[in-house]
Amino acid sequence: MGNQLLRFGITGAAGYVVDSLVLYAAMALGMGFLRGRLVSFVCAVIVTFFLNRRYTFGGQLQAFDSRPPLWREFSLYLAAMALGGVLNLATYWFVVASFPRLPALFALAVAAGSLVGMLVNFASAKWLVFSQWPSHRRFALPRIHWLTVGCLMAVQAVFWTSHLHEANLPGLYMDAVNPDYLAARTLNPELPNEVSLQPTIGPPVIGALYHGVQTFYTGLPVFAVLGFNLFALRVAQGLFAGGILVMVHVVLQRATGSLLLALAGSLCLATELAFIASFRTQFYIVVAGTFWMLLAVYLALGRKTPATAPHAREVRAAPHTGIHDEIPALAWFFSGLCAGLAVYSYFVFVFFVPVFVAMGWWHTRSWRGVLAWLLGFTLGMQTYVLGYLLAITALGGLGPALEWLRSTSEGLGPMSSELALVPRVVNAWNVLVITLENAGNELMIFGAAEQGAWATWKARLLVLVPVLLAMSGLVRLPAQRDRAEIGVDGNALLVGWHLAWLPLSFFAVSLVFGDRLWSHHYSSLIAIVYVVLFIAIAQAQRALRRDVPIWAGVVLVAGFAAGNVLQQRTFFERLAETGGVGYFSDALNRLADDAMAMPADLVHIFPEWGFGMPFAFLTANRRPYEAYMYDDNLQRLADAGSTVRVYYWLPEAESSYRDMLQAHGFRISNGGTYLQRDQEAAFYWLEAVASAR
Repeated sequence: MGNQLLRFGITGAAGYVVDSLVLYAAMALGMGFLRGRLVSFVCAVIVTFFLNRRYTFGGQLQAFDSRPPLWREFSLYLAAMALGGVLNLATYWFVVASFPRLPALFALAVAAGSLVGMLVNFASAKWLVFSQWPSHRRFALPRIHWLTVGCLMAVQAVFWTSHLHEANLPGLYMDAVNPDYLAARTLNPELPNEVSLQPTIGPPVIGALYHGVQTFYTGLPVFAVLGFNLFALRVAQGLFAGGILVMVHVVLQRATGSLLLALAGSLCLATELAFIASFRTQFYIVVAGTFWMLLAVYLALGRKTPATAPHAREVRAAPHTGIHDEIPALAWFFSGLCAGLAVYSYFVFVFFVPVFVAMGWWHTRSWRGVLAWLLGFTLGMQTYVLGYLLAITALGGLGPALEWLRSTSEGLGPMSSELALVPRVVNAWNVLVITLENAGNELMIFGAAEQGAWATWKARLLVLVPVLLAMSGLVRLPAQRDRAEIGVDGNALLVGWHLAWLPLSFFAVSLVFGDRLWSHHYSSLIAIVYVVLFIAIAQAQRALRRDVPIWAGVVLVAGFAAGNVLQQRTFFERLAETGGVGYFSDALNRLADDAMAMPADLVHIFPEWGFGMPFAFLTANRRPYEAYMYDDNLQRLADAGSTVRVYYWLPEAESSYRDMLQAHGFRISNGGTYLQRDQEAAFYWLEAVASAR
């Protein structure tokens, strides 16, 4: 292995040369240091793949009886390099952001990133890409049929058509770009504008006490290429939505064994307005974690045992085992890891954990699977541990960190609900229904929800199906615990019974928080209830013991999707007419456009919630702003002779802001109103000039 490591290092050095040369060439063409780094990194990966394949691991490859196609081997190599690449790019960014801009800085940053990723890359290349495992140890990715690829592409086309329609609307409210807006200062660090972030050292890890910043890292390369605009934001946030649709398809196909049902389920979700509109409001940060949760479900379901398998007879005769007791512990581990990453994206995904623990025990009839899952889950949750450790370090010790934690969580009051049990159940039911109706998003965007009969009945169907499916499982499951009765080809009832408990588990745990949770928290269930609905359809077909005609299924799905599309049309017509109202008025977008046409030294002040983050993003951190209106920063601006603009939501706040500005030596020079498309006031502004100017 020593010779291989040496050769791997030499290959890495060659990749470093290619990386650096391409980087400087890209920068000379005006691509910028991050965009150029992305191009140079891909070039280096291609070069190192062929060198490692031929020279580093060529000896061990000669001993293999068969080899995968070159394109598949390269795809696996590219995927295996992802972790090392993330560490590489993160180190590169940290060095560039932390040290003075010397001529050789970028080359040194490339070297640092290459060294950090080298060991991870070597291990994954040697034991994952250029290796051959015995079949009983293999944890291989499933082979993807061309029909499946075609279905996935069709679903993606349907989703992106709706997702990018009216991409610039509604107005970009503050939390609808949090934490993505951090990318503006990351890529354009020249102005030291303030950002709202948990204290940390180096790159951000946690955006708040209860959610991470994975959408920030996902968006970085998108914004580096497409810039800071609403189209780029839709693309970046839509990446997780596209991933969710893929996972819905593969989960359904694995659970039901039907490509057509998988296509139908993912296609109906792709047209679901509650899903699409969530990526235009602050709901998106919650929905994004659904990708990791569905991946955890996919891994936990295991793979069906073919009836022709050599050990099928032994499996069929094994009593009191689950249908997937052949799932390797590694699959349970990665399932837990993905669930931990889901919780890292937003805390509400911890509500699903009881179901995974139950699935782990049921499928294996031992605690081995449960312990493997919990180990992976613990590892996935280390992102929180790392984030809090960095916060403690940044704040100067445990004492200051605890004080900061107390003051920060004081206003959240997650357990402050005073509702009794029955009102909590009623409240949770109502919030879940308005979430599936898309009323939650419409209340945010339009200030009022207008739901038709289709949205109302569909929402109640999606809520009731998990309950009925779980009850069906409780009635029929005890009689089918023996593997011989279930059969080795899998059983949709058993799988569906488990998945039906995911929304029920979420609902039960959410009662602890009472009315402290709202529609955006429950939006994490949208994709999951669609999975449960189509598993229920598969079970109904099995219960009838007959094949449903294709035409009947086509009519059902077409009718369902048509109802969703009609609901979409009403929504988008209303969106184009109003542009959004209140906090979601497109006047916020116009504010950023106007600021870019104003003098670059004019300071914008946002004393109220809702302005700062979208302004920072849409101006690409190229205009100075203050997130607060305190005495010290007003005095500092007055001493510097600055011209300032203050933005606020309600007209009655004008007098207090005038008084504050005048008390610090500012002279009010102008003022005005930003209007919505209906000519109602969206918000107001005051402009003032320091008297010393």
